[in-house]
This record gives sequence, structure tokens and C-alpha cells, in this order.
Amino acid sequence: SDRRQQRLAEWQQAHESVVEFLRDNRVRTVRAPTGPTRASYRHGEDSGPCVSFSLDHILYTDRTLRLRTIWSTLEADPLSALSGLPNLQCPSDHLPVAATFEPVAAPVLSGADADELKARLGRLRAEHDRALDQLDIVLDRAFPLTVSDAPAAPAAPGGDGGGEGTGGEEPAKRRTRSKKKKKGGIPDPAVVAQNQARRAQVKLMKAKHQQDRRALLEELSTKPDANVWLEALDKVLKVDFPEIVLSAVMNKVPPSAHWVQR
Repeated sequence: SDRRQQRLAEWQQAHESVVEFLRDNRVRTVRAPTGPTRASYRHGEDSGPCVSFSLDHILYTDRTLRLRTIWSTLEADPLSALSGLPNLQCPSDHLPVAATFEPVAAPVLSGADADELKARLGRLRAEHDRALDQLDIVLDRAFPLTVSDAPAAPAAPGGDGGGEGTGGEEPAKRRTRSKKKKKGGIPDPAVVAQNQARRAQVKLMKAKHQQDRRALLEELSTKPDANVWLEALDKVLKVDFPEIVLSAVMNKVPPSAHWVQR
């Protein structure tokens, strides 16, 4: 019926939402090995024999919980499995499940591995910054119409701007870009074309850097103890890349996921 199809669609949507949440937040769940909990005729039939199947489940995270014991179910009650539920011994149409757990400390990355991961991130960031700075210089030469020199550094006190104290002591200042316009506020087509070409080159470079970050994330994700490495990555990013933390929180994703996409 339409109502049944709607409920199945709602269940599928809820299932996909949970799977996405677990994946994005790197929560690994394990099913406790409980046995079958319901015995009845096969679906759509009105006569036996009865079949047993699992109706209820227990999921837990094995990183911080260790399974100790579980309740027995129909595997320990062959008469109920044969006659079905409910029956004279059990008034419910299914058996309950339960388990006990022992909390354990979450694993962490060793100090040496954590230091190497932090150094690797630092090298990657420095490499990307150098590449963007170098591209900036190349584009300034290739597209001169999009660039205007920044104002000269102020003269030293008591000087005329060309005396001692002004030669090379001020840190280098990046030149500012401006779109020169014709009279009437209409942009010069040559400037517009060069600005578009310049932005395209920068976009390509940033896409390459995004691929580098994604490759590192995928490498860590394939390690046997991937969650430990990924949590260490998030920890480094929170300290050394604080600009991405707020966006990651707002988007409800780990910092590493937002770091790749930035």
C-alpha cells in the first residue's frame, strides 16, 4: 500500500542518516552476538513450522567498551523455538536481549607517531604556502593589468624617504590587486579577462592542494588503527589550524573532513 511504501521510505531515510552520522564522526559499531529472539510462522503464512529470527539487537563501540556477558535467547529454549511465541512460558511475542560491558580506555597514538604526524602536516602546509606565493609572483608577471603597486613604505623619522633606515628593513608587502575601470564604471575587458585567467590558475592550484590533503586523509583511513590516527589528526588541526575548527563545528563534521574541503 501507499502507506507501507511511505513508511519504508522513511525508514530508509533514517537508516541513511544514521550511517552518514557514524561515517562522518568515525563511530564504529559492533553487534553483540545475541541469538534469535522471535519464533513464529513464516511471513505471510498461517501454519507451521515456526522459524526463529532476530528482532532485537545491541550495538556498541568496541573502542571504549569490552563485551563481558550476554543473555541467552531462543538458542537456549528449543521448545519455544518449536512452538513459537507467545506461549504458556513466555507471554511476549519476542524475548528480551541484554548484555554487560566493561569500559576501557580509548587507544591513542604513540608520542613518536603523533610528533611525526604533526611535522608532516607542517611540511604540507609550508609546501602549499610556498606554492601559492610562487604562483602569485608568476601571475603578477603574466597579468600586469590586474596589479597596482602598494604605497611605498613610510620614510624614516627625520628623513626624506630615501635616506638610511628605509632600504630593505621593512618586510616585503604583497601588492594589491585592483580592477581598473573605464569611465562610467565599465570594467576594461582586458582587465576582466586577465582577472578571470588569474582566478582560474589559483583555483587549479588550490584544487591540487585539496587532492594532497585528501590523499593524506585516505592514507590514514586505511591504516589498521585508522580511528586512532584520524583522531590524532583532528587534535593537531584544532591546535595548528584553529581557523577551520569553527566551520567544522558548524557543519557538524570532524576538523579533518573540513580541512580537506577548504
